[in-house]
Amino acid sequence: MDLARVQAVMGPVPRLDPSGFTDFTGSLDKHEQQRLNKARTSFTRTFPQINVYVVFSRFRTDFPIPVTLFWMFNLGGLGIEDQKLGNNRDLFIAVDPQQSLAAVTTGYGLEPYLCAETIDDILEQTSSYFQTGDLASAVVKLMQHLSQTLKKVARELPIN
Repeated sequence: MDLARVQAVMGPVPRLDPSGFTDFTGSLDKHEQQRLNKARTSFTRTFPQINVYVVFSRFRTDFPIPVTLFWMFNLGGLGIEDQKLGNNRDLFIAVDPQQSLAAVTTGYGLEPYLCAETIDDILEQTSSYFQTGDLASAVVKLMQHLSQTLKKVARELPIN
């Protein structure tokens, strides 16, 4: 995918909150937002090298979801400038409450550990939670599955 071409077609990305949580849909109440932020904090305590961003937005129906994620992730003003390309270990979770869908993309630094197939498996395992409409719990469950997967990967890495 070419970022300039995607931006030309899709236009500017709405500004995402660099703190890590953006809800363009107003889907979560204050208590649910706090639960989600607590889960994000717990995740980053376990994996301090990973920034977790969660965005609630309606996915554009005129573009495939991976294109929308690529557009938001790369042009949303997230991340630290010196953590780009292979140093980018950001985790981007996008939720469309209207469609009860979630999607995940990662920075290039996480791709060797969370490949597309692994992410698809995790999304499949957690899809029923999104279907219930309890989106905060669904995202928490998704982060738990991601955490379990990354812990397993870490145990399998060779020690230097």
